[in-house]
Amino acid sequence: MPEAALQCGSMRIAISDEAADSIYVLVHLASDLGEAKSQVYTFRLGIASFLDQLGHLGRSLDGTAKLDAIEGDFSLVVMMAGKMGHIDVKARLATFDRSSEFVASGQADQSYLSDFMRALRALKIDEGDD
Repeated sequence: MPEAALQCGSMRIAISDEAADSIYVLVHLASDLGEAKSQVYTFRLGIASFLDQLGHLGRSLDGTAKLDAIEGDFSLVVMMAGKMGHIDVKARLATFDRSSEFVASGQADQSYLSDFMRALRALKIDEGDD
């Protein structure tokens, strides 16, 4: 299954196009506290903008990249944690009715971003314009 994954210490975030059709992605979030999986609606998810933000962050070693689902059930924030090239990553995945949510965070070297970005670009995601 094609997926874009980022490992940050004990946290792992994976986004795949394995969901039922191209308007959803499957998000798998795991840490030493547990794990959660959910399908996330891709309409206006902003993958292209997120990739641009990640590219800037990787080149300048400054800034923040944010990916938010329009329905509010998923968010992913990547930010620089200083000039040494480390990134802080925080992800939140909620159930469709938002009755429960799973939040995880971790830190990694920014050099892992290029593989994550390459894999994210390779996913078949239809963000549509409805």
